Amino acid sequence: MEKRKLIRLGRSTLVISLPSGWVKTNGLGVGDIVNLEVQNDGALLLYPSETKIFRDSEITVYVDQFEKDSEIAREILSYYLNGYNTIKVVASKVLTVRQQRLVRQLAQKLYMNIISATSNEMVMQSLLDLSKIPLDTSLTRMHTIAYSMFSDLVKALENYDHDLAVAIISLDDEVDNFSYLLLRLIRTMLTYSRIYEQFKISRNSCLDGLIVVQNIEYIADNIVNVAQIILGIIEEKKKFPKELLELLKKLCEESIRYYDEAFKAYITVDSELSNKILERRTIFNEINSRILESLIKQQDPVIVCATCTINSNIQAIIASSSRIAEAAINRYAITKK
Repeated sequence: MEKRKLIRLGRSTLVISLPSGWVKTNGLGVGDIVNLEVQNDGALLLYPSETKIFRDSEITVYVDQFEKDSEIAREILSYYLNGYNTIKVVASKVLTVRQQRLVRQLAQKLYMNIISATSNEMVMQSLLDLSKIPLDTSLTRMHTIAYSMFSDLVKALENYDHDLAVAIISLDDEVDNFSYLLLRLIRTMLTYSRIYEQFKISRNSCLDGLIVVQNIEYIADNIVNVAQIILGIIEEKKKFPKELLELLKKLCEESIRYYDEAFKAYITVDSELSNKILERRTIFNEINSRILESLIKQQDPVIVCATCTINSNIQAIIASSSRIAEAAINRYAITKK
């Protein structure tokens, strides 16, 4: 941290000099305008009024033919989430067909375009203007996909629908795509303090939004886990006893309602609804007790294992939904300051 001494100018004005490196980096000169904002903690934010918020930053990822796909993907993803608009993937010799396919798949997932490609180099570029992406609207779209997956899950469970279970699993990619985009957006807003006014969102709201994004993604992952269990039951040519199936359906239906209301409470900043939702969480205790009672009667290890796994994933969804409801209360508290 650099410290500067206040200097008196005239009878009542205090001034400080600006760091020469900062002035040069931002291309400022005599007569240029800078903006000043007083922060909630008393800090003073100073920034050039004409500086572009999102710079066209570029990074190069070097790979070799023996590098694991997972390592390449993680490195590219980390640069994307940290705001790089152009990511160049370069091989020491040639990019293998497998690596080329991986880069194209990542570009599609991250809403990026392949703007050039040679035998040893591929360039990915994001053409999205983050300032045009409304956080709440995008969160709602992400929620809508997860909610539809959850609703279809009950139908797949009730009807042992193989194709529907497969479709549910494939939709998880759409949730992941939104997750990466929104994480990039939130990280950018947290990095560039001066853009909060442009986005009409506070730092605390960014943090609450981060909680919601992560929990919706986690909910979708657990929905996929249950869909995979359903596929396993179908492949084993097994069926849940009628009583147990009805209890699992009820657990899912109550969880869907719980999740949907938690998200609505967050979007509408309704703390009263959030508190009512959190108080209702005890309804799941009764359903769980009845499921355990029914399990005691079961002798098929496949059914017992499948039931326990489904129940475990639904409990994880309920916990994530509760965290979204709590984020709604925290968001409401900000509006009272």
